Parts: sequence; C-alpha cells; structure tokens
Amino acid sequence: MAAQKYTKESGGHQDGQYIEVENLLRNFLPRRNNGMALFVLVDGGYYNQARLEQLNGLIRHRPPRSYVTNVNSLQNLLRDIVADS
Repeated sequence: MAAQKYTKESGGHQDGQYIEVENLLRNFLPRRNNGMALFVLVDGGYYNQARLEQLNGLIRHRPPRSYVTNVNSLQNLLRDIVADS
C-alpha cells in the first residue's frame, strides 16, 4: 500500500495534507501482519527535516512495516529492504 503527497509550502490545505499522512501512519500502527507494508512518499519544500522526523516517529519497525521517504529515495529504500530479507 502506498500514499504520495507533494506539498510546496505551508498553509491551510498543505497542513491538511500533512495531517492526512500523519493519520494514515497512526492508523497503520495497530495493524496486524498480513504481508502488507505501507510506503508514504512525501515530496516538496513543505516536508522539512522537522516534519520528516515527526512522520518517521510514527513508522512501524516490525511487520507489517511502514516507511516514510521521498520519490528520489524510494529505489534505494527498496534495495535495502530486499538486501535485508
């Protein structure tokens, strides 16, 4: 499962997109392992280091795993996942 958001800058609707991603990660936390992973791709100037750290604080580190990255880093993340399995 995947979600992608591109958000240029701060503001009303942009903050709503962030909250949507945050809620998606929170709702995935209690999920039981069903062989599914969640990839959240966030791109654009809105997703600064502080926001990325907040989102990374909501990922699952055990199956079913969740990940937060950007589209440019996705391929490397997928390589790392395959190498670890």
